[in-house]
Amino acid sequence: MMIKKIIKVRNVGRLADCIPAGDVELRKLTLIYSENARGKTTLSAILRSLKTGESKWIEERHTLGQTEPPEVHIRLAVGNATYKNGTWSATLPQLAIFDSDFIENNVYSGRHVYHEHKKNLCTFAIGERGVQIARRIEAIDRESREKRKERRRLEEQIKGRILGDMRADTFIDLSADSQIERKIAAQKQKVARLEKASEISSKPALSELPAPQDPTGPTEELLHKTLEDVAKDAEQRVKQQVQHCMDRDGEAWLSKGLHYVKDEACPFCGQSVKGNELVSAYRDYFRESYQDFKEEIERAQKTLSEQLSEFALREIRKTVQSNKELARFWGGLKIAPYFPTLDFEGIQEACDELGRQVRAHLSRKAQTPLEVVEVTEAFTNAKAEYRRVCGLIGDYNGHVRKVNGLIQAEKQRTASGNLAEEKKRLTRLENIKVRYDPHLDTLCINYRRVMAGWKLLQSEKHLKEEELRGLTRNMLPDYEGEINALLDRFGADFRICQMQGSYAGGRASSNYCLEINGESIELGDPDNWDGTPSFRNTLSAGDKGTLAFAFFLARLEKEPDAAGKIVVFDDPICSLDRQRKAQTRCEVLRVLSRVNQVVVMSHDPYFLQQIWGESDKSRTKTLWIFREGVNNSNLGLWNIEQATQSDYFQDYFALSEYLETGTQDDLRSTARRIRPLLEVNLRMRFPDKFKANEWLGDFIKKIRGAHPDDKLAGWKEHLRELEDINTFSKKYHHDTNPGQAEKALIDDSSLRAFARRTLDLISV
Repeated sequence: MMIKKIIKVRNVGRLADCIPAGDVELRKLTLIYSENARGKTTLSAILRSLKTGESKWIEERHTLGQTEPPEVHIRLAVGNATYKNGTWSATLPQLAIFDSDFIENNVYSGRHVYHEHKKNLCTFAIGERGVQIARRIEAIDRESREKRKERRRLEEQIKGRILGDMRADTFIDLSADSQIERKIAAQKQKVARLEKASEISSKPALSELPAPQDPTGPTEELLHKTLEDVAKDAEQRVKQQVQHCMDRDGEAWLSKGLHYVKDEACPFCGQSVKGNELVSAYRDYFRESYQDFKEEIERAQKTLSEQLSEFALREIRKTVQSNKELARFWGGLKIAPYFPTLDFEGIQEACDELGRQVRAHLSRKAQTPLEVVEVTEAFTNAKAEYRRVCGLIGDYNGHVRKVNGLIQAEKQRTASGNLAEEKKRLTRLENIKVRYDPHLDTLCINYRRVMAGWKLLQSEKHLKEEELRGLTRNMLPDYEGEINALLDRFGADFRICQMQGSYAGGRASSNYCLEINGESIELGDPDNWDGTPSFRNTLSAGDKGTLAFAFFLARLEKEPDAAGKIVVFDDPICSLDRQRKAQTRCEVLRVLSRVNQVVVMSHDPYFLQQIWGESDKSRTKTLWIFREGVNNSNLGLWNIEQATQSDYFQDYFALSEYLETGTQDDLRSTARRIRPLLEVNLRMRFPDKFKANEWLGDFIKKIRGAHPDDKLAGWKEHLRELEDINTFSKKYHHDTNPGQAEKALIDDSSLRAFARRTLDLISV
C-alpha cells in the first residue's frame, strides 16, 4: 500500500482550500519543501489521523474563521481514503511518522521526560504487536468501565428491593425454592414465638379433665342385692302400715322411732309393747343388717349425686373453657396441628340422663330393698352414652398430654433460641421470594450477564498483560542496543543504559538512564528539580532531537514487516549540526531501502537537495507547499534543481551554515547576503508590489504607506524589524554606502544576531 496523491484538503489549518494541480503524484521517495508556518506540520497531522483513524489530529486544526467542517481526500494504491464529518472511510496503519508530535508524545516535552512519555515510548518500542496488545488492553479497560457502570446501575435497582442488609451479589446468587411460601410461614411462626419468649415461658400448659367414674357398676350390683334374713312378712306388714297411715317418709320415721322404745314402753303412749306382733315386725325389718343395707342404698344415692352433680360438671366446664383460652395463644404459635375440643353440652346431657336413670332405679331399690330391681333399656342406653362421653374425655386428656409435650418442647426451644439469628433467616427466606419476582429476576440475569462479561474481560486482560510483559522483557534490551548503535553513528557523546520495562499502574512503561563520560544519569523528576544532572540539563536541544530520532529509527530497524511501511519524516534535522544532518540524510536513505515509501518534509531545501542527489530520480518526486492567496497554502510540483541553484538559496544556506558552524572566514561577505535574501523573499511573497529597480528601503516605504486593504498592510507589524535589519545591512553595500562599504566595522556577535533575525523574519 502506498500514498499516491493528495487530492484535496479543505479547512485544515493553512490548507484551507488545497487542491494540488499538475503532476503531484507521490513516488517511493517524495521530498516536500515548505517554509515554516506554511502547512508542513498540518500535512503531518493529517497523515497521523489517516494512520490512527482519530479525528482529533484534524479537528484541532480546523481553519479559523471557517464554518464548514474539515474535509480530506487522499488517493491510495487501492482506492481512496476520505475524511468527512469527522470520520475516515479507510485508514492506513502502515504509516510511521516522525514529527514533533512523536517527540512530544513519546520522548520528551520541553526539557523533561514525563511518566506518560515512558509509557508511550515503551508501547512504541515493542512494535506493532505490542501496540495491538496495548490497544486491546486499553479497549478492555474501556469496556470494563462500561461494564462496571452497567453493573452499578443494575446493582442500585436490585438493592432497592433487597430486604435487610444483604449484599447484592449474595442476593443475586440465592437459589430458587419451590417450598419458599411454606418455609417463610414456618419461620415467621418461629420468630413470632421467640418474640413472645417471656410470655411463652410464663404461659401455663393445658389442664386435663378429672378422670370420670362410672357409677353404673356399683349401682347395678346394689340393685340386684337382697337380705335373705329379713322376714318377708315383716316387710309386708311394715309396708302395709306405711301405706295405711303414713307417707313416703314413714318408713324412715318408723326406723328412727324404734330407737326410742325403752323398757318395752311405747315412746308416745307409754303402754307396753311387749308381745306386740307389729312392733316385733318393725324390729325384724329395721334390725342392723337391714339397716346397713338401707344405708348403703342411701350412700349410693349420695355418691351418685356428687359424681353427676352440677358442681362436678362445672369443674369440667371450667377446665374446658380454660384450655380453650390457652389454645388461642398456643394455637397462634402453630406448635400443634390442632388442639383438643370437647362437646360439653353432649357430656352434660349424658350425665343428666344417666343421673336420672340411676336415681330412679335406686329410688325403687330404696323402696323395696329386699327385691331385685332390674335395669331398664333407658338405663342401659344412658349407661352406654355416659361411657362413650367418658371415652371422649379420655381422648381429650390424651390429646392434652400430647399438646403439653409440644408446649414444653416449645418452652425449651424458646428459652434457648436466638431471636436476631432467626430474624436473619426469615429475611433470607423473604429475599429468596423477592429475588425470583419476574422483573427482579430479569435484572439479576442481566447483572450476571454483565459480571460474566466483565470477568471474561479481566481474564483476557490478564493474558494480554502477561504477553505484553514478555514482549517488554524480550525487546527492550535489543532496542537499547540499536539506539546506542544509532547514537554512535550520529557521533553523540552520550548513550542510554539500564533500559527496562515495568508494569506499575497496569500499563507497560519503560525507564532508562543516560550515560555520559561513563557516568549514569537519571532522567530526573520533572516536578522536583533537585539540582542534580538529569535529562533536562545534560543534553542540548540537538542531543535531545538526535535521541528522539534514534528512538524512532531503532523501532523501524526492529520492525518485522518494515517492507510494508510508509515512513514520514517531518523536519528531522531541527537543531542538528552539519555532521548530524549528513547522518540524518544517510539514515533516511537507509530507511528508504527497507520500506515501501518514504516522505521527507523540511524547511531546508538544501537538506532535501542532498537526499535528492543520492536518490533514484525515476522513483523520486519533489513537491513544495507554497502560499496561495493571503492565507491559503497549496501543494505543487517543485523544481529542486532550479530552487537550490538560485542566489536566494545560496544566501539562505550561507547564513544557515554561518549560524550553525560559527565560521568567521568572511564576515563581510556573509553580511552582504542579508539584504538580498530579504528582498527576494518579499518579491516572492508580493510579486506584483515591487519594481525591478526598487530595493529594501523602497519596500519599507511601501509597507509603511500601505492601505489597510492592501496585502502589504499585513507586514506593518514587522516594520521595525525590517528597518533594523536594513540599517545594519546597508552599511556593507556599495550602492547604499559608497566608498565606505569595505571599511564599515563588523563583528561576529552583531552579525550572528542579525543573521538569526533575518532567517526568523523570512520564516514568518
